[in-house]
Amino acid sequence: MIIDINSRLERRKIDVLFNQALVATSAETMAAFITAAVFWQTSGKPVVAIWFVLNLLMYAIRYYLIFRFNNSPVETRNYENSLIAHLVCSAVTGFLWSGIGVYLLATEDFYSSIVILLILGGIVAGTVATNTAKLPAYFAFSMPAAIPVVVYLLFQDAPQMYLFGLIMSAYILFISFSAYRLNKLVVESLAYQFDNLQLLNELEQEKNQVTRLYSNLEFDLAKRKKAEEQLKIEKEKAEQLAQSLLAISTLDGLTGIPNRRHFDSVIAKEWNRASRAGTPVSLIMCDIDHFKTYNDNYGHQKGDNCLIQVANLLQYHARRDGDLAARYGGEEFVIVLPTTSLESAREIAEQMRAAIEDLSIPHRYSDNHNIVTASFGVATIVPKREQQPRILISKADKALYAAKQAGRNRVVAITPELYIDNNNEGEEEYA
Repeated sequence: MIIDINSRLERRKIDVLFNQALVATSAETMAAFITAAVFWQTSGKPVVAIWFVLNLLMYAIRYYLIFRFNNSPVETRNYENSLIAHLVCSAVTGFLWSGIGVYLLATEDFYSSIVILLILGGIVAGTVATNTAKLPAYFAFSMPAAIPVVVYLLFQDAPQMYLFGLIMSAYILFISFSAYRLNKLVVESLAYQFDNLQLLNELEQEKNQVTRLYSNLEFDLAKRKKAEEQLKIEKEKAEQLAQSLLAISTLDGLTGIPNRRHFDSVIAKEWNRASRAGTPVSLIMCDIDHFKTYNDNYGHQKGDNCLIQVANLLQYHARRDGDLAARYGGEEFVIVLPTTSLESAREIAEQMRAAIEDLSIPHRYSDNHNIVTASFGVATIVPKREQQPRILISKADKALYAAKQAGRNRVVAITPELYIDNNNEGEEEYA
């Protein structure tokens, strides 16, 4: 059976949208309660009351659509109609917010105007994270919610109102660009998940074709020769598909750099090569500092984006022939540096550490920094044939542990004895 990958990808994006929609709707409902409570006494009560009731009605409709979609079996979901209904409800809700925004700006004092603009800005910013799977869902809410307010501010005579309009315009452009970037990352991540499925589907088709060709081998010699030629072609195609599938299986699904499986293969090869040549092998282990608190407080989407940025940076610095940067697991990365001395490996690790620090990714939940940092452990060994790569990995891991214990955001190098027994890993010197 041929699988329609594009159709399944679109459906998957809508599934993600509705999974996140409950959070967005809940946040907007809370914002509506806060807005009504703040301006109930200072503004016209009938206007605020009507707006609040209409808002609650729209949120009730949205809750119903979300729960009906999420609780229905996948095979019975009407994706197209559900998406259209979601976009329409989002647009109506956006116009309700811009309506109350313009009304309050026209009737309230200067400081109250600041409050309503902050509320509108916060709601629009919140839709970036919750609607990135389908970019039209972001624009369906944010544009109706923001554009009328911006237009109103730009046509006011008061200088401060006009300034607010300019700031709001720049803010919407920035938020929209951020939504576009996040949408691109999410869609690429979802598409990557379906690449394996497509390759497996093609491989299954080639397998079926080979099976059919084998059944024809009972025919006469001429037909058999023709079948064998066709079989050879199909076999080559199958091998190419298998190689493509193998290449994808060695990459990390999130960051796109080599994964733990590929690292294990490369370190074994480099270890054997170095033991024959008598050359050193260096290994750097990197761990993002306080990543769990970053992920818990900023959300998995920003956590994934942080991992992608760090992975790309590490891969950039491991650019010599034979060097390898790979994701080891979670927030840990490893860098293999063949024919590299301890001092050179430590210098490379320091360059990586400084480059991550220069990214200046905000992390106000870090124990001792306000930005994302990383700790590095470096180890170097000239291996002997009877040794195993796990010795080098263990040394680098101990160096990384020492870097964490010393306060994080630093590089610690450890020098084991160059020729050691498998059962006796020797003394260790930290630098």
